Amino acid sequence: MIDMAEIAAALPGETPGKRIALLPDLLRAWILDDVDGLAAHRERETQSERKFRIAQLQEVQQKARHLLESIAALTDASRLLIAGEVQLLRELKSRDRIALQLGWVNDLRAGKQDRDTAIAWLTDLTRVDFDSKMPTSKKIFRYLVVLDLAAIFELVTGRRPTRIVNPITQRTYSPFLSFCAAAEALTGKLGSLDAITKDVLKAYGETDYSLFITNLQFRYPALWRKFSI
Repeated sequence: MIDMAEIAAALPGETPGKRIALLPDLLRAWILDDVDGLAAHRERETQSERKFRIAQLQEVQQKARHLLESIAALTDASRLLIAGEVQLLRELKSRDRIALQLGWVNDLRAGKQDRDTAIAWLTDLTRVDFDSKMPTSKKIFRYLVVLDLAAIFELVTGRRPTRIVNPITQRTYSPFLSFCAAAEALTGKLGSLDAITKDVLKAYGETDYSLFITNLQFRYPALWRKFSI
């Protein structure tokens, strides 16, 4: 059985008692939430699902290479025809009066520009290394969990989560790290807390934020109101 009191004890001493009392309810809601919370994070793709997704994307890349090779083999007249016919199709769809009456493209320059943009996009697609770009499911899970814990810590304590490096020992410490370590009783081991909290705090509040806490007022209004008092 998980002792919520031990997790609450990891919070800074100056944390308001009323908010500490709300922490167990907040953590229970987070654990069971299958949309934005811990339950949802546990349902993320497995390693085999990740491999399948990468294989799909690599297959698309291969087909894009074949298409680019076919386009490169076209004569100048055929390349021009592609640009013109696609542009004509667009103009007919938009019911361009000149195109409808004369049956030829009204803006060939736009057609050529769209063709070249499409070729450039396909070329870039073939250069992406999807395998190395995609983090493993475990890393995504740990990141999302610590991101949520950062927002929970800030909501309860009123303090922004931080990590502090001792200039002498170079060891990292902070109340937030202690809170994360205590919360592993709920989440399971998160690996190197120093490394994952460093990654999370780089983006926290700027580009990344907890969807669970963002949506708390909408999905758990009664609990949210207690924090607002």
